[in-house]
Amino acid sequence: MRVSKPALIKALRPAHRASLFSSASLVCDPFPLVDCAPDASSSEVTERALREALKIADYLCETVHYVKSVPFSVGNSVTVNGVVSTTLLPPTLYDGVPGIGLFIAYCYKVTGHEHFLDYARRAHKLVRNLARSRDYLASCGAFSGYTGLIYVDLHLSKLLGSMPIIRDPTVKSRIQALLDQADLTFDVISGSAGVLIVLARWLLMERDTSVRRLARTAASALAKLRERDIWDRLVDRGRMLGGIAHGTAGVAWALAEWLQIEDSAEHRELLDIAFRHQISFERTFGKWIDARDGKLNSFWCHGAAGIGLAADRISKLLTVENSKAVVESTIEAVLDERNCESHCLCHGTLGNADLLLQAGRIEAARELARTVLDAATREGAWRFGLGSARISYGLMCGLAGIGFGLLRIAIPTQIPSVLTLDGPVG
Repeated sequence: MRVSKPALIKALRPAHRASLFSSASLVCDPFPLVDCAPDASSSEVTERALREALKIADYLCETVHYVKSVPFSVGNSVTVNGVVSTTLLPPTLYDGVPGIGLFIAYCYKVTGHEHFLDYARRAHKLVRNLARSRDYLASCGAFSGYTGLIYVDLHLSKLLGSMPIIRDPTVKSRIQALLDQADLTFDVISGSAGVLIVLARWLLMERDTSVRRLARTAASALAKLRERDIWDRLVDRGRMLGGIAHGTAGVAWALAEWLQIEDSAEHRELLDIAFRHQISFERTFGKWIDARDGKLNSFWCHGAAGIGLAADRISKLLTVENSKAVVESTIEAVLDERNCESHCLCHGTLGNADLLLQAGRIEAARELARTVLDAATREGAWRFGLGSARISYGLMCGLAGIGFGLLRIAIPTQIPSVLTLDGPVG
């Protein structure tokens, strides 16, 4: 049933009131997170990480707002213009309720607690409503775009025992329309590389001819990167971007995932080109620069951790020259950066720790997590990805991601890596 605009406005009024009160709290008190700040403890790091992750999940459940049983959260988020503002969180995996719901759903898997199940079910309802709408997300990628919703739904459907929404012809039509856009981007965050990875996850779970056609379209879009003017879509301030989020490491990773579904000499050649370009950002062993400013960067988004995660995944799927050496070099960079300004997944210590987990360096990852727990205990607060004084509840820059990272540290075999868009466990 289509809801009229007056009815929709009336339904959203409680959310706007919640936004007003929550915004006042966020502005007036830079650290209103006392209830979920870590406790001093001499326990093993895995025990501490699990306890603090569940405490964060409890806090997120307690502070959420509901409108007609659908969850809305208010916090700081980056707008399309790059401005940080306090608002209702956007409907994305990156920093919205879908990402928060993914974290809390895995807390339910670990604990069986009913309040986590309730939040997960409500978040799943929101994700499905958004996926069936044509009015919310204009980009197609895996973190800030439409297929991020599909990715979350794959996990929540598995955890909650329902059929994935990607089977819906309306959803497939929406993906096709987004891939047909004239201004299509090619990165993992918002473009066709992200689409390709998410669709490849589904194709490894089930044979689906129509989704395979969509994935082939996404791969063909990446093949256009051979054209010089198209490569410019990955340029920032005159330099070709590297890194997993917006650059050539992400493109190479996406093509490696696709080559597990369908062999293609053209796509293999492009993967090699993209990966060789990415290697050019290594100055010496363990020193990787960010193309945006030429400075060393160890993080997931534009630096060593993300490059390493892409190279690790590529090396496990294909034989690509220097891929294993890149993993070792990026691990060195991450181990050199033990006290990041942020604890978040996107550009913080817990995102860096995920490279160590994926590469099998479990104890090293837990030592990195220990520095996070000790620093947050000492400071009485977590360090968020938008600046410590800017509270964020989302997955990549905020509280949910810190919780997710700690949950991974505690039980990595049960919790998939969202930074490599892993499929559901089991």
